[in-house]
Amino acid sequence: MSQIDPWERIAECARAISGADDPATRQFLINMLCLWIEVANNVAWVSDPALLATIDQIHAFELMRARSSRVH
Repeated sequence: MSQIDPWERIAECARAISGADDPATRQFLINMLCLWIEVANNVAWVSDPALLATIDQIHAFELMRARSSRVH
């Protein structure tokens, strides 16, 4: 797998979930957490680096959105 560490992403999701106030954001982060767990447990499932990069981009965007919603 590339330099993306799914276990690190799992930890980020867990922290973001605990701080999420918006139910929709919280649910999306839970879904991302489940996806990262699946990736971590089935590394062969994600053999396409482009797919993993796309998942990581969605992850980064949603974490940024979750953090900005707590500021406002």
